[in-house]
Amino acid sequence: MEQSEIKRIVSDYDKLYLLAEEVCEKLNKLDGDVYNTGRYIDDISFVVDEEKVCVSCDNSYRGCDDDTFFSFPMSFLSMTDEELEKGVLVEKQRREEEEKIRREKEQEEQRLDHERRERLQYERLKKKFENQ
Repeated sequence: MEQSEIKRIVSDYDKLYLLAEEVCEKLNKLDGDVYNTGRYIDDISFVVDEEKVCVSCDNSYRGCDDDTFFSFPMSFLSMTDEELEKGVLVEKQRREEEEKIRREKEQEEQRLDHERRERLQYERLKKKFENQ
């Protein structure tokens, strides 16, 4: 690989990194609970296979090691502000739906476990009274 080609790749990567930083700041303003950049962005990495951008942020206070992490779809990098706002809303709705499904599943498991314990207790009591 020639030196000029290497310089071009590095320059393109720097532009991509700056773009990702801009998007991270916009995401932080749109939904700071999920896309919290803390005090500053520490590192950004691009996972091509999964088509996502992973971000590590420093949120430390007085020397405490308190890093935060989040990721977002790589497609967010090419969106306008309006599209990004819609994308964040869609992601938020998707997360809420997943959380709702998880909670419902957990409640159902608890209900089934409770029923199972009641059945076992009933069987024990039934045996106890039959043996008397």
